Amino acid sequence: MSNRAGESFDITLLFVIIKMACEGVADMEDPAWSTPGPDLENRVYMIKEERNKFMHEELSLTQGDLITKVRELRGLFIDTLNAAHRKYSWLFTAADLTTAIDTVNRILDEISNEVISLTDLQTFCSPMLLNDLEPECKLDLTNKFNSMHNINPVSFVIGSSLNMDVSLIFTETYP
Repeated sequence: MSNRAGESFDITLLFVIIKMACEGVADMEDPAWSTPGPDLENRVYMIKEERNKFMHEELSLTQGDLITKVRELRGLFIDTLNAAHRKYSWLFTAADLTTAIDTVNRILDEISNEVISLTDLQTFCSPMLLNDLEPECKLDLTNKFNSMHNINPVSFVIGSSLNMDVSLIFTETYP
């Protein structure tokens, strides 16, 4: 697969191929695929669902959420590999299992430790920053503008902090 990001990867097609082509798995319409449990069928179904959530939903993860999600995925992938080993031990040796688990752990560790580029941070954090900063900025500007109608001509002469409200001096307003 040349597209590592997965935008063009058809997980649903792969899921159907696994259901049809793999020896010893449940029939296409068997509830084992969607019934929670330790079986390979459900583990493969869960991976498909997680991939679809990731690609089709708006995700906003904090660092803590990312660590939790990677931990959950690590468990799901390792459970899937163990289920595959149980079902296909004649083909998938203990050494193969260890190698596959090590590979999953290495890849997920790389994802967890990856430094996010400034462009990615701006893309994903800008909406959150806007939501946080907008109310604060409005309040700050409102306070500044409200205080601007107070002038203190005395402070220029004697350095006093006495404030004078302009609206108390001028009695007529003009449009």
